[in-house]
Amino acid sequence: MRGKKRLLFFSIFGLLFISGSAASFTDQTEIQNHIKTGKVKISLNIQRKEQNDVLPGEEISVIPEIQNQGINCYIRAKIYFTDKDGTRQVCPPEYIQGLKTNQWKKIGDLYYYQSILKENETTTLFQSFLIPDQWANEYVRQGVELEVQVEAIQSKHFTPDFTSKDPWGNAEIEANVKEKLN
Repeated sequence: MRGKKRLLFFSIFGLLFISGSAASFTDQTEIQNHIKTGKVKISLNIQRKEQNDVLPGEEISVIPEIQNQGINCYIRAKIYFTDKDGTRQVCPPEYIQGLKTNQWKKIGDLYYYQSILKENETTTLFQSFLIPDQWANEYVRQGVELEVQVEAIQSKHFTPDFTSKDPWGNAEIEANVKEKLN
């Protein structure tokens, strides 16, 4: 009887030892999570038609195309020109022709695209630049530099207020591109 108790004791002890050892080997789990963050990325390409000797009151074919190469985003643009004296200034809206006012809204010095620009979508800002009538002989052969700056911010978890004077508030700009046209 004593031998059976000993055998029973060692059997129970062995069983507890094996199950305890197995538990000690399975109390850790390794899980790999692959997280991919989105990226705000835009490009700006200005299409233009070469024109020589443009006169005051004529339009220069200039088409800024903005393409979203990242996640869905909102965009806004600012347009500058540098005159014959080298003075860089915000371009007056009357010099911009072919702006799609049903898509773009001018607030302050910025033009806001009112829809979300989806991934791989492209939009245009305007179609041409008008040489002002008041630019007379002093501008002959001087040239003008046109600069377009475009900024983007992700659309997820962000809602601009287009009724405000500052639709994006103090949001951090996530992408910025600019291109100059001489």
